[in-house]
Order: sequence, then structure tokens, then C-alpha cells
Amino acid sequence: MLKRALLVGSLVFASCFKGGGTTTVAPPPGNTVAPKAVDYTATVADPLGFLPVDAEVILGLDVDSVRKSALWPQLAGRLSTAGGDRLRAFEATCGFDPMTTVHAITIGIKNLKQNTPDGVMVVHGLDRPQLMGCMAKAQQKGDQKVVIEDGIVSIRGTETPPSTVAFAFVDASTVVAVIGPTASKAQLQAVLAAGVPLRTSPAFNELVKLTDLESSMWMILNGSSSVFDQAASALGSRPKAIVGSVNLAAGLTMNMRLRLEGAAQAQQLQQMINGQIGMVRAMFDKLDITTDAADLVVALGMNEQQLNNIMQLVIGQLGSP
Repeated sequence: MLKRALLVGSLVFASCFKGGGTTTVAPPPGNTVAPKAVDYTATVADPLGFLPVDAEVILGLDVDSVRKSALWPQLAGRLSTAGGDRLRAFEATCGFDPMTTVHAITIGIKNLKQNTPDGVMVVHGLDRPQLMGCMAKAQQKGDQKVVIEDGIVSIRGTETPPSTVAFAFVDASTVVAVIGPTASKAQLQAVLAAGVPLRTSPAFNELVKLTDLESSMWMILNGSSSVFDQAASALGSRPKAIVGSVNLAAGLTMNMRLRLEGAAQAQQLQQMINGQIGMVRAMFDKLDITTDAADLVVALGMNEQQLNNIMQLVIGQLGSP
């Protein structure tokens, strides 16, 4: 999830670039502000702002925190390689690397079974004049994939089926984007007008109370997510939700809850896991598997050396960048 979040955040605006020069053209008047100059200050300040109420997966990422962690040196090279030619073309054309300017990303994704899922992404830390100037340059060159209208940029991908992005700045450095095969200006306008729809869901708010939204990474998966489609056979029942957070200040600490049908299912899964992890515990400073009513609770901690060892194992499985 971390790799996907960072990669999506860095590539969403690069999808229309395959090469180009380094000159930035000033954006036309009216293309540098959110539609109708609405004040989105309160929504931007909410970590759940703009995200869809029917999202299957909600993910938050404090990119600044990740950059400062022991995880970043090994992760940065892989992300840059995964970005490929399009990311490099974006840097050459727009004059900046989004991976170095972005501070935080939140994403709400649904329809995960589609080849290109639908979702909303909020990116903090992009320079409005730079990015809008770059988009204006693409439009002025006659790029049919880029359309700017009422401060909203729409980009149509070249894949089959095509992925599309529509985005707008809601303040000087925050972008809200809708992504998916049918993303459009109208969809984005509806998202901007909705505010913080997740706050209207009592069930979701209960999960939010169990999640550290100020951590380096956090996620919430609701029970309707297709991620859980295969879980019922393995766990005995379909999970109701997963919430979790990861902090990277010194090594790594993780707290996660898997909500099951009831306390009996949680206790049964706890006993099964504790009976199997055995020597795995020696890889961590802390690995506690407990229950809280219907929740299986995992608390994990590791120091920087242990984190580095785990990352080496993971990278070894994935192969070289």
C-alpha cells in the first residue's frame, strides 16, 4: 500500500507526458484557482476531506515522515524506477519532481475489481503556478489529452481502456483529483461540493476513533471491500473491517485491528496465529496478538536494524529495481 500510494501521487499528473522541453509557460487567467473561488479551508484541514463515503479503502500517507525514516533510502530508488520514462518526462517538462515536493497524500478507492479503480486523491505540497503552467503548456501545444476549463484540468490516458484524471487546486498547494475510467469535470465538482462525506457515516466514524490519523501511514478498509472476497474461507467469516496505522519515527511501530463477526472468531484466530508464529517473534522488538471483543489486535515494533533486515528480505523477493 505504501508503494502504491507514493507512486500514484507522483504519477497522476505525469500520465500525459512522453517528453518535452524545460520551459514553463504562465497559466492563462482563471486557471490557477479553484472553481468559483470557494473557501475550502475547513475541508482541506480535515484528513478525511473530499474522500468518498462509499470507498472500499481509505489510505493516508505522511510523505515527509516517510522521507525521514530508515525506510526511505531503499524505497526511493524503487519508486523512481517504477515511475519510468513518464516521471522523468514530467520532471523535464514541468521543471520539478513531485516526489520531492509532496508533503502528504490521502486516497479513497472503490471498484477495486475494475482494471482501473475509481477514487479520489488529495495531494498536499504541489506548487500551483508550476503545475498549472505545465498543464497550460501541454494544452497550448495542442495535446488532445489535456483540457483546462474553469480551473479544472482533465487528462485522458492513452491506455485501453483509458484511465482519466480530473483535478483542481483548492488552495495554493493542495490538489483534489478524481481518478478512474470515467473521471470528469462534473465528478470532481460533485466531490468538491460534498465536503467531508465520510464524517456523516456513524460506522466509519467508529473506525476512525481506532485509527491514528497523525501517523506516518494509516488505512481503513470497510467490510464491503473486494479485498475481503477470499478471506471468508481462510478466516471462517468475512471480516467487518481492518484499521491500522504505522509510525516510522524510530524504526517502525504498527497497530492494526481486524474486526470479525464476533468475539469467538477473534479468539479462535488469535490462538491459531499465536500457535504458528513461533520464532518469528525474534525478528521484532514487539509482536503481540490479542483480542478486544470482536477485534483481533496486532501490535508490532521493530528497531531500525530489524526494519532494514525485513526490507532486504522484501526487496530480495521483489528483485532489483
